[in-house]
Amino acid sequence: YGGCLHPFYISDGGTGAGSTELEDGVTPIGQSICNAKTLTFEAKAEHVGKKLFYACRNHNFMAGSICVVQPGQEASTVCKFEEPAEKTFCDEMTDNFKASVLENGPAGLASVDNSQKVLERVVTDLFVAGTQGDAAGLLKKYFDGTKPTGSTDFTTDAEARTALVEGLVRFFGTNLGCSDNSIDVFEASDVQPNMKTVHQFMEISKEEFDGFNNGLLALLQDIGGSGAGLSADSANKVSVFLNTTSTDICFGCPGYAAPTLCEKWATAAKTSQFELVSGAVVAVFTKIINTNEGGLAKDFFDGTVPCESRNFISNTLNQANLVKSLTAFFGQPGVLGCTDSKFPRYVGEGDMELVHRNMPITKAIFDQFNTALVDHLTAALPESLVPSINADIAAVIDILGSPGVTVICNQADCETPRGTFVEKTCDVPDAPTTAPTTAPAGTPAGAPSDESDPDAESEESDSEGSDSESKSEDKDDDTAPEPDSAASLSLACAAAVVALVASF
Repeated sequence: YGGCLHPFYISDGGTGAGSTELEDGVTPIGQSICNAKTLTFEAKAEHVGKKLFYACRNHNFMAGSICVVQPGQEASTVCKFEEPAEKTFCDEMTDNFKASVLENGPAGLASVDNSQKVLERVVTDLFVAGTQGDAAGLLKKYFDGTKPTGSTDFTTDAEARTALVEGLVRFFGTNLGCSDNSIDVFEASDVQPNMKTVHQFMEISKEEFDGFNNGLLALLQDIGGSGAGLSADSANKVSVFLNTTSTDICFGCPGYAAPTLCEKWATAAKTSQFELVSGAVVAVFTKIINTNEGGLAKDFFDGTVPCESRNFISNTLNQANLVKSLTAFFGQPGVLGCTDSKFPRYVGEGDMELVHRNMPITKAIFDQFNTALVDHLTAALPESLVPSINADIAAVIDILGSPGVTVICNQADCETPRGTFVEKTCDVPDAPTTAPTTAPAGTPAGAPSDESDPDAESEESDSEGSDSESKSEDKDDDTAPEPDSAASLSLACAAAVVALVASF
């Protein structure tokens, strides 16, 4: 626009920076009106009450509304439309950049004509600055695979670098409000990347966190060296948003909240939190009932101990309910700390001593679970995959040694504090009786009768066998009566120690 900083025009589509130009009744059309030039607007009947604006072609919000009325009419009664909504940070940035390039160049930036391309340029320039420029001393180690150990080297892996740029463009495009449909932004129902787990193991300092953010803000205000982009006021507001992420990203910032074991391990295993825990429950259930491998807990699963408890081995419905309950139990904040919004909530009994009061759990059984847990963690999560695994194991061992857990062990050989064992008594069916017989005359009292019915004993025996079989079938049937709550939940704590990690 030849030195015209604020070209004036009439718009029927918004307040400046490329909004649709009104042509009906306007002279001249499509020219830069500034520096003593004149624009003539002849109001017509069809303009009455219509949304019209006078605006600057180059800048957002440099505008005002026009209300066309008939003689004698009040503008407040004719023009009741609302001022256009304030533009998002992304839309403001893109419009300002496009207007500046259109007027001032350089020609090499002319192809950067939508929000996606604008943010791609910003992210790419940020990557270059972080690996080769002034910020390289602070940030390069996070891009070249140095930190954390074994991470991706984006400086040499072109495919990974492209994916990184695309992911950042989508993240920033969503959170800055890009609305020109050039970016596949996250919808409300989509799960955005978890900043806590994305940056776990990096141990980012406050200096590094601030250095990255300051570099990003500078590039958002000066896209491609054009001198245009976000306004200073908008950049300050974006800075507030970036700083709110410090609790998830900045290890060295006040208020930093480290990822939970569930968040950390699910990310390392590249699975969902629910699949992580439910898979662990199933895997451990299979292992600790296997007596061929020295499993000591089979009696607690097959309905033997305590009496009249459920059979979780042969009854698939019981198994499914158990897995669901255990998955919710292990995901609690005080255990693994699963945070996925879709993760089930545990509503069962939390007192482990009460849950296990009818189960005679010895120190050998209790220790077997603890040892199995550490073995699974060590084998499935090597330090190369989870750099903090040794500290994680130590934290889990601390949990297992806490009073709220050690009360699971309730026999004399258990360490203190130990739980209280209460043996459960169950009704035993009365022995079947037979009709009395009269001994023949002369038979001594108590002597067997030669004339007693031989089929009576047979029928009696058959009856007992049938009744026993019927009870056994009822025990395994999907519609079996609800057992004592301790029996129902006993398996939960039998598997509790091991089930945390078996799915890795």
